[in-house]
Amino acid sequence: MSVTEPVPRFLLRRTFAFLVDQLIAWALVFGLVQLSGRDHLNNMFKPWGTGDAFSRSLGVSLNASTEQFFAPISIVTTSCGEVGTIDQGIIDHFAPRQITYATACWPRIFGLPRSGTLEATLKDSATGGVTKETIEIHSNDPIIAYQDGVALALFIALSAVCGGLIGTTPGKFIAGLRLQGASLRVTLQRELLRSLPWICSVGQLYLRSWLPAHQIGSLEAERNFIYGIWGIGALAILVLWILPQVRWRGAMTYDWVAGIAVVRAAAPAAGV
Repeated sequence: MSVTEPVPRFLLRRTFAFLVDQLIAWALVFGLVQLSGRDHLNNMFKPWGTGDAFSRSLGVSLNASTEQFFAPISIVTTSCGEVGTIDQGIIDHFAPRQITYATACWPRIFGLPRSGTLEATLKDSATGGVTKETIEIHSNDPIIAYQDGVALALFIALSAVCGGLIGTTPGKFIAGLRLQGASLRVTLQRELLRSLPWICSVGQLYLRSWLPAHQIGSLEAERNFIYGIWGIGALAILVLWILPQVRWRGAMTYDWVAGIAVVRAAAPAAGV
């Protein structure tokens, strides 16, 4: 495939389209969480004006009457405050010590909560001693807890369906690109192959919690298993993303395998 514009500019178009499609996938996750009312994490804080004042970081606010979270347009925000409702699992974690006071912080990226931290003041009923301890906390909602995997699945589905049915994606349309020789089956294969590094990255995060050491032999075996996944992801980045751009031959590796060409929207059907 030949292009009538400089190769670097053509690759920048493709990169821009890729980023736009990823942002759309994350926007869909955010919309799913907000419209379904799944985000109740700020309900663990005491309402505004009771107990210690609710601390705010980077413009985060908490409505006093509804205890709903309102995030400004910001990449990273953090909501912190005194905890009013403590999950039974956290109480059991610290037992037999009793929680006398606790604060928590929930970082958010584009409004979506990530793993938070909880600092608890603990009293030992036997000795009367008081200590402080900080633990990592997670949401129990599956969409929020596995948001990286949900975003990945939406990205693959969006790219495969749009590319297979209309020959372009929202990102490619904005960038002035289209797919040539695309069908739903072929674009799905392409997107799965193109997303292999991302699949490995997200997969190893979940495998760490899904596969305790005793299920695969030992802690060392688990570590080697995770390293193996990282190795596959790194190799996929090299073969699929880097080498084709170092020596450009008109197509990325996943395009060549799938038999698809990415061309400018104004290009004739035979090529660019």
